[in-house]
Amino acid sequence: MGPDVSSDPRMVGCLKRYHTWPVVRERTLAEHSWNVCRVALAIHPSMSRDVLVYALLHDIGEGRAGDPPFPVKRDHPEYGRTHAAVEEQAWREMVIPWQLPARPSLGELEVWVVKLADMIESWETGLEEVMRGNQLAQLIVDRSTEWLSDALTPSRTNAPWGCRLRAGSETWEWVNPHAEIVDAARRYMDKRRAVWGVSRAPSPSDILRGDV
Repeated sequence: MGPDVSSDPRMVGCLKRYHTWPVVRERTLAEHSWNVCRVALAIHPSMSRDVLVYALLHDIGEGRAGDPPFPVKRDHPEYGRTHAAVEEQAWREMVIPWQLPARPSLGELEVWVVKLADMIESWETGLEEVMRGNQLAQLIVDRSTEWLSDALTPSRTNAPWGCRLRAGSETWEWVNPHAEIVDAARRYMDKRRAVWGVSRAPSPSDILRGDV
């Protein structure tokens, strides 16, 4: 009997992403994880080792659980919870045999930072595919842009924003406890769009500035 590749972290890194969607260039889980770490370091350079470990290994359980498309987990939350539990168990089972760090216990904001980097990486992947002529990848760009617009815009749903009284007045203002990360994410996305000459879809920075 051959080795169980689903529990070998090196082999898990070779798994193909976007296996349910037509792509011009195939990408691996290892490439995705490296890019998530790269983006996370760009937008939050002072993050802790635990956050970096989580960013690097957040999908390692997909060797056992697979990688269902984002809308499946979004539209079927019970399935999403079961899938997450299987992923977590797969990670635990690799810790001792492969001397991996255990899954770190992170706060809500720390998990959100990794998710933010993950979605920026997805946005970049979609843009790259469209640039290569794959018009079907525009859906990847659109879905990622929608999530990122929510994450980087006050009063939307998925960001850890809060309210406080504006100094010297009785009016409220939206604040983000990690505003510097949000600003860094906007700058990073603006840089990517400038380098690639992307202008088809508005970025979250465009939305925030009122340019659309």
